Amino acid sequence: MVVDAVSYEDLTVFAVALYRALAAGKRFVYRSAASLVRVIAGIDAQPLLTRTDMVDAAASQGGLVIVGSYTQKTTAQLEHLLKRGDVTTVECHVERILEGADAFDAEISRCQAAVDASLKAHPVTVCFTSRALLKQEGEYRETTLQRSAAISNGISRIVAGLSQPPAFLIAKGGITSSDVATKGLHIQKARVLGQVEPGIPVWQASPESHFPGLIYVIFPGNTGDALTLRHAVETLLG
Repeated sequence: MVVDAVSYEDLTVFAVALYRALAAGKRFVYRSAASLVRVIAGIDAQPLLTRTDMVDAAASQGGLVIVGSYTQKTTAQLEHLLKRGDVTTVECHVERILEGADAFDAEISRCQAAVDASLKAHPVTVCFTSRALLKQEGEYRETTLQRSAAISNGISRIVAGLSQPPAFLIAKGGITSSDVATKGLHIQKARVLGQVEPGIPVWQASPESHFPGLIYVIFPGNTGDALTLRHAVETLLG
């Protein structure tokens, strides 16, 4: 069942029908944005989060931004973020996956060590995949998808291998944020604190995750405008 809603009023109508179905014993699995949760739970609109709401002032590590999405909007957002003078970059050359598993593993290990060292010395580190979309002439779509999954797994390994939790973690891209959450951070449950920007939810990782209490920002690939990623980072930096 797909809910074609364009407003909160539409979602409210749906929620009434949902309550009635639940009362009759029906059960559902949901895949949705945060707006549906807000309506079902009867939560009023909340202001955007501030640094005080999210980041521990005593954090000894810098923040981390992981960028995996290849969309044009993501690339533009990344370019604006990198114009900040206090941003340290680690580019992951994912094209090395074409050289074989050993070459790609070596690249992931290099990036993981570089990110780990940077977080100890800089306010924010941006680890981003090289911007070329890897698709060889004549290859099957399944091959391209398998390679994309392997790259996403590699990015998750960078996060999983960190020796200390960052002050915050932003994951840019739908697949990237999902894999980093489940494979890199081993998050099974999280508390949703709110939004840092419209459409960009902020989680607090649960105790059983790799980094309990970590502030984790889920930033979809095509959300916001060219400056939204930079604004989110600036909010978290204060």
